[in-house]
Amino acid sequence: MMSWTVRGGGLLLALVVALTALPAAAQLPAMRDRPLSAAERTRLQALEGDIQRISRARNTSAAAVRTIAGKLGARLTTTDPAQIIRLIDERAGELAEAKARIGALEEQLVQLDSMRLARAVSPLLEAAQTAIDEGDLDLAEAKLAAAADQFGSARANLEGQLEAVSTQEANVLAQRAVVRRASFDALGAAELYAQAAALIPAENRELRWRYLKGQGDSLTEAGGDAGDAAILTRAVAVLRDEALPLVSREERLDDWLDTQDDLSHALRRLGGVSNDPVIVAEAAAVARAAADATPSGDERQNARRFQLAAALSDQAAVGSDMGARDEALAIYSDLLPRVEAPSAAIVLNYGVILARTASVKRDAALARLGADTMAQAAASIDRVAEPRLWRQAQSNRALALGLVASLTNDAAARREGIAVLEQTLAAIDRDQFNDAWIRLHGELASAYGQLAAAEDAEGRASAEKAVEHARTATQAVDAAASPALYTRSLYFEGQAIRIAADLQPDLSNYDLALATFERARAISTADRNLGEWAELTVCMAETWLQKAVRLSGAEREAALAAAEGHLKELEPRLATINDAGMGPRIANAREAARIIAAS
Repeated sequence: MMSWTVRGGGLLLALVVALTALPAAAQLPAMRDRPLSAAERTRLQALEGDIQRISRARNTSAAAVRTIAGKLGARLTTTDPAQIIRLIDERAGELAEAKARIGALEEQLVQLDSMRLARAVSPLLEAAQTAIDEGDLDLAEAKLAAAADQFGSARANLEGQLEAVSTQEANVLAQRAVVRRASFDALGAAELYAQAAALIPAENRELRWRYLKGQGDSLTEAGGDAGDAAILTRAVAVLRDEALPLVSREERLDDWLDTQDDLSHALRRLGGVSNDPVIVAEAAAVARAAADATPSGDERQNARRFQLAAALSDQAAVGSDMGARDEALAIYSDLLPRVEAPSAAIVLNYGVILARTASVKRDAALARLGADTMAQAAASIDRVAEPRLWRQAQSNRALALGLVASLTNDAAARREGIAVLEQTLAAIDRDQFNDAWIRLHGELASAYGQLAAAEDAEGRASAEKAVEHARTATQAVDAAASPALYTRSLYFEGQAIRIAADLQPDLSNYDLALATFERARAISTADRNLGEWAELTVCMAETWLQKAVRLSGAEREAALAAAEGHLKELEPRLATINDAGMGPRIANAREAARIIAAS
């Protein structure tokens, strides 16, 4: 959730974080690859050694692994190298398993007592295996789709064997889903898993659970990548309402725990997008259930306790739940001394919860402890091997230092935070990590904006730097490909322009800030992301009020009326915005309007 308080409140950026069986080929469009850019081709060539290693480890052809890497497309240059290799390795493993299952399906054809079906399907399955080996994943999926169609046609003709044929058709669809996911089309994979699950007889609970879980996980990946609350809501529904009831905690504990882990992850992603305290509280409850049910001595017990702490931290941040915050701190304080060499990610999460606690308690010493803890995390991270985690540590450390500055009016702490961000930006190869490069410019825009606001009349140079960084970010984003990042960049640009307007005699910058916020609202609509829309709307009201202060007569009245119009937009949705600070901000804006009108 993006959140700046009203100027005078420090401009503190909030610390973050039906049964159908139509022919499968008719359900989804074909996968389409665009040509790789020069930078992407260079990156793909540089991965050849890793491709050969993954091929050997996964017993998968190098051609198939190379195709998986190629389908990463833009991620080849915007995702961390370690994450790229992990994604390729995971998909290669899934593809190897799918190829083995396709072979097993061929052997099972004889059980159907239908030579016609066997003659029709066997060549298609063999062709799919060959296509995988040759790296032609599109052809492999096409052959599997044709095989599934053969099963679909046979279901009407093989009396007494309907369930067996349906199950085999589902198995083929599930392997299509694996191939789809290997091509990084998580939404398409989810649809195929759904078709597979719908074909499984009700009494085959284990196989139906497996395919529903695959659907839910794929939806979580797709919705998380797109920041799409509707897709994530569907992921939660599939995992919670369809997959979980199929596994008994008493009889299948490991499967139940795995489903709980996936459900908590989906809920956390949804809570992050929707900013809904009810959802993040449910994520924490699910994580708690998994942690409590993990047997003592299980190697996953500490990992699940740390996952619970992270979910509680989300609950504290989104729902302003102080009890959740305190419990998260208690878990970290209990586990960290007992865990040998805790990971940098865990230390970083501890630093973040310290800073969030400091923000609520207005405790500068605690904020400084959070910043120092995150500095320790950053220092322990190999920035080449784990550049994403290092950047997260640096960015959160800078935010904590900004909090220290806001609580103490310490310009040195604010400049220290800016120096951390500039160091991080200087270490980034834009050709490889364009999205991260863009986000850092946005964070620098925010930091310089806070500095400008604190400097008041002397802050014009800082305000100009804020605008410069914000515009650099906005101009670098592909709005169609990354709407969420584009909205975030527009938000930072609008805020920077608004701060600059306060320090300049020209009132036109207020109008430019309003137009920038409106461009962001056109993308981040109330239906798509209510929290962001509300933040942008209240920013527009506050900008009109700032402009009204410098107007008089009829022009002032018009500005005040425009501000009131935006506040009225918010009121009908206030109960569902789920931002504890939104009500007070509206009340403060109305009080400011009253004072301005009376002056």
